[in-house]
Amino acid sequence: MIRIPVQNPDGSPVMPTKASRVRRWVKQGKATEHWNDAGLYYVRLVAEPSGS
Repeated sequence: MIRIPVQNPDGSPVMPTKASRVRRWVKQGKATEHWNDAGLYYVRLVAEPSGS
């Protein structure tokens, strides 16, 4: 199973999650897609997660 890295809105890392959840978050507007300088895909949450 592929795990996608996730960042908080401030750029701090949080637990990676599965690709299906990332696709749902992006579609619902809860996260934005990004690529780092090495070409790796990750998502950044739009709002702080409720568990923080």
